[in-house]
Amino acid sequence: MHKTPHHIGAVLKQIRLQALLTAEEVARRTGFTPSDVADFLSGNSCPSRLFISRFAQISGTDPQLLLNVWQDERERHLKQSLLIPRHRVDFCTNIRNPR
Repeated sequence: MHKTPHHIGAVLKQIRLQALLTAEEVARRTGFTPSDVADFLSGNSCPSRLFISRFAQISGTDPQLLLNVWQDERERHLKQSLLIPRHRVDFCTNIRNPR
């Protein structure tokens, strides 16, 4: 299944670098697995609202601003999913994991 890269991954990665955080530290401090964090930062999967909130807190980012970016990303992927066959719905619009 082809997945569209998530723009928010690039945003999160840039914030992480500016906050001088390692990916491992982000994983430890947010309570998410290093594998999940790597997928979020690379744009391979869409982070949950909980991750975004925790990430904003540890990076010193305005939580509302980051949540707005996250919501825009979800809406963009939802619109795209309506244009493609159901079996190709992206992870960000097909929430399977409440984390």
